[in-house]
Amino acid sequence: MIKKETYSDQIYEQIRKDILNQRIRLGQKLVNRQLQERYGVSSTPVRDAVNRLYQDGFLVGITKSGAKVVDFDCDYALEHNEIISLLSNHAVKMSAERSNIDEVSADLKRQIMLQKQYLDTEDYFTYDNEFHLTFFRSCKNKSFCDLYERYNLRQELLIRYIYMSNGKQKSLAIAQHERIYEAYRKGDIEQAQALMENHYRTAVTDIQKGFPALISQSGHETKIPP
Repeated sequence: MIKKETYSDQIYEQIRKDILNQRIRLGQKLVNRQLQERYGVSSTPVRDAVNRLYQDGFLVGITKSGAKVVDFDCDYALEHNEIISLLSNHAVKMSAERSNIDEVSADLKRQIMLQKQYLDTEDYFTYDNEFHLTFFRSCKNKSFCDLYERYNLRQELLIRYIYMSNGKQKSLAIAQHERIYEAYRKGDIEQAQALMENHYRTAVTDIQKGFPALISQSGHETKIPP
């Protein structure tokens, strides 16, 4: 059972966490009745949580009985990666123009250190995302930052599925972050942008390699984890 005053929020957070941690698979159906039984609540908080997950891009195809976790094909994933690459490249430039490079660099360094510290845990993905968000937040343009986060939700989901058990890919990503950080810290913004572009170019190969395994995991209707 969960606390009455936060039914919807807690259901939302738990389902989101289960999707990100692969306890609920891509393409899996979520049945409202099962969710009500799992949490011991009425239909209203379940419906509210499902609607929030839909708005965040985690779910598709909402009906009265439930919804379906988003699924990917390779082309869709690559299109997403391309959009985020373009946004991230511009964020590096905007950040340098609108914020203090030394302060931003200190934040970048902190996220890299946390990535290394939590390499073999779920928290790695939080700090990986925070590294990129540092550039967007220091652009001092909320709409631009919101645009990135909207596209990045599904990108994060995809990357988590592909990278979850692959420490080598994570270590490579950290090494690339370090090179971006060093160029940015030194004020070589064009080099930092080029390194950021290469960072996402590497993700193209990772996505293409990861898709056979990803597809084999998705598309199955199974029960919600207890």
